[in-house]
Amino acid sequence: MNSDVSEGRISDQALLDQKIASESFLDHAIWNNMQSADSINLFSKFWLELQCCQIEAIVNAMVIFAEDDEPETDYAIANYWPEGSQGSLGLTAVCDLVFSQKRGVVRQAGQKKVSQGNPDEMCHVGFPFLIDGRVVGVVAVELVTEAETILRTTMRQLQWGANWVENFYKRQSKYNLSADGGRLSLVLELLGSCIENQHFHAAATTITTELCSMLDCERVTVGFLKGNQIKVKAMSHSAQVNNKSNIVDLINAAMDESFDQLTTLVYPASDTSMYINNAQAKLSGSTNKAICTVPLTQNADVLGALTLERSENKPFDAATVELCELVASLLGPVLDSKRKDDQWLGRKIWVSFRQFIISLLGRGHIVLKLVTLLLCSLAIFFTVAEGDYRVSSDAKLEGVIQRVITAPIDGFISEANIRAGDIVRKGDILAKLDDKDLVLERLNWVSKKNQFLKQYRDALAKFNRAEIRVLKAKLGQTEAELALLDEQLSRIRLVSPFDGLVVSGDLSQLMGSPVATGDQLFEVAPLNLYRVVLEVDERDIRAVNILQSGELVLTGKADKVLSFKVTKLTPVAEQQEGRNYFRVEAVLDEKPVFLRPGMKGVGKIDIGRRKLIWIWTHNLVDWARLWLWNWWF
Repeated sequence: MNSDVSEGRISDQALLDQKIASESFLDHAIWNNMQSADSINLFSKFWLELQCCQIEAIVNAMVIFAEDDEPETDYAIANYWPEGSQGSLGLTAVCDLVFSQKRGVVRQAGQKKVSQGNPDEMCHVGFPFLIDGRVVGVVAVELVTEAETILRTTMRQLQWGANWVENFYKRQSKYNLSADGGRLSLVLELLGSCIENQHFHAAATTITTELCSMLDCERVTVGFLKGNQIKVKAMSHSAQVNNKSNIVDLINAAMDESFDQLTTLVYPASDTSMYINNAQAKLSGSTNKAICTVPLTQNADVLGALTLERSENKPFDAATVELCELVASLLGPVLDSKRKDDQWLGRKIWVSFRQFIISLLGRGHIVLKLVTLLLCSLAIFFTVAEGDYRVSSDAKLEGVIQRVITAPIDGFISEANIRAGDIVRKGDILAKLDDKDLVLERLNWVSKKNQFLKQYRDALAKFNRAEIRVLKAKLGQTEAELALLDEQLSRIRLVSPFDGLVVSGDLSQLMGSPVATGDQLFEVAPLNLYRVVLEVDERDIRAVNILQSGELVLTGKADKVLSFKVTKLTPVAEQQEGRNYFRVEAVLDEKPVFLRPGMKGVGKIDIGRRKLIWIWTHNLVDWARLWLWNWWF
């Protein structure tokens, strides 16, 4: 009976390195041999030996690697443990399961084995080596125990160890430095890791750590220019950099040496090298490492440097140095951009200003210098020169006298001869109300009057004094009603009180409509008496005074400029469309025939001579003063 158990994968390389450094039982000789291995078979041999030393109740183990063409059906055995053994059918079976399922497997084979006189079940544990989701190899171990704790510990140990084999496999295949595809893959992966980190320190630490692993280095350091010296900013496998340590000082000196000579420095160097590498030699003598320092450049400007350290038995060859220069040329500007983005605002402003001054006072940059000279000349000119300061505002024409024609009585409109915009003469009929009801009512009162007169004559003939008095009072009431009706009949015709223009009122569409006493029907303004009303903003009213002159341009006559003088300032502010303004009245110096009440335009009041810079900036300065006063306390 078979039972399979899968475990999650762990890919944290930093955790693996920490475990290697902290476990006291590791065989350091095997570890050193594994680090110096130059093939996957040799590496897996020492790796398998190292793993088996840490697994309890282990009997056999083997490592197999798949062929590139058919990884799931064709594979070859790379190594056995213990050396010289031939494995077992159980190991082969668990390898088949791992290849098919692409995950860790625990298998109970049902075999019997006697160990120290006790029969125990034989168990097998297998775990895959995955590269981009593809199984490139399998490690399988045979245990003489069924204890769940030992099985889980074994699976965890294989999970951790599989990362070493996968990383070595990547370096041997994907990052083949002698092939253009391998170089491109390395650079693109580094560039992707740099871009996905938003902040500079995280990106720099990630790049140095990955580069250290990819190029089999022991330490990679990146620094950037600060003033005239390069300072270390990030170091592989290190969250912080101790700038006071001696090793950091030596790395800074090595970077400065590469910066001063504007070239890549390698130590140990070839005998034909013509460059000075004293700082590289000091760093190498202190750490017993091979050194390669590459400047980070952009458009022939040095941004910083990249220092790589390797074991002395793995010096930097020409292919690796060329690859480092390619990485530096592509990643240097990206890292420098992130470094500048992480600076606080004041620092960014200072750096930009400093760069501007350097460009302005240094060589070249002719266009920048000419533009700066032109702007400075304009600023000086506008500061010294003066101009006419005028306050602009919306304006409209109003009649000095404006008469309202209202409905004299309750009635209905029967005629409407005039509407807004018509010119009328004094006495012209504007409209007429229906008089039928009034005429009928007048006839009724006339009839009553005749009746009362007849009764009054009869009372006189009979000398009935009491009835005479009553009838005389009724006759007086009748006379009053008739007089009222005559007056109302005389007012049903609405006439113009003077010569002028009908400003508002159009009853042509309201024939037969009822009107009530006091309803406004027309507005009439004289043609020769106008005043200009300017809506001056509250920010500019302080500069306006009576008798100041100005100019008006009307919307309907934009080619004609009319002059005026201010006659009145209204001390009460009005609000319209979210702004406060004061009503300023003025009279025109001339009155052309095309003027009509209600015309609108733009008026400008002449205030006097002011500095041009003040004219353009005083509103902004006033706003800033008010804002500061409001928020200062």
